[in-house]
Amino acid sequence: MRVESSVTSLSWIPQDAVTGLPRLAFDAGVAHYDPPPPDVLTDLDELRKGDRFRFANELRAWVEVADGRIVRCGQSGHGHINVTKVGVGRFGVVFPPTAFPDRRTAENLSPASVRFVQTAGGRTGAPVPRRVPRPPTSRSAPRAAGDRQDDHRSGSGSRGEVLLLPDHGCRPDQQVGR
Repeated sequence: MRVESSVTSLSWIPQDAVTGLPRLAFDAGVAHYDPPPPDVLTDLDELRKGDRFRFANELRAWVEVADGRIVRCGQSGHGHINVTKVGVGRFGVVFPPTAFPDRRTAENLSPASVRFVQTAGGRTGAPVPRRVPRPPTSRSAPRAAGDRQDDHRSGSGSRGEVLLLPDHGCRPDQQVGR
């Protein structure tokens, strides 16, 4: 028997989520907030084309079970980083991102369970001004994410986990962190 599961995390910038110096670009209309993602993700590529998210981590995993034991397993999916669009009126510029390699692990927890982990991230296409604790007090540099396990501050990398247990009863439409 084959058991499949997937998880997708999206990173987007909700209305009024940006404060301080970076907010100036949003208030001036040079940068834009993102509308909330739909309740059910059906077409991630369509959301990307519509500039509806900044980063996404799509993890798909499967196990084959025989006599109550996992005999084979595998995973697919990958991180997605959207372009950065800035502009005023009909004038705009698109900055391509730099994706870091996805990190994947699959850990056999027992003969009947496997945990799949995928970390995805990269550099956005345009620098984001931010306050720094030393002179100069503002710096414009691309933020990196996903290149270190502990880099959760920028929100631009994501880690997805899928734990597959035969007959575990999880619904594929469960949401976390909404």
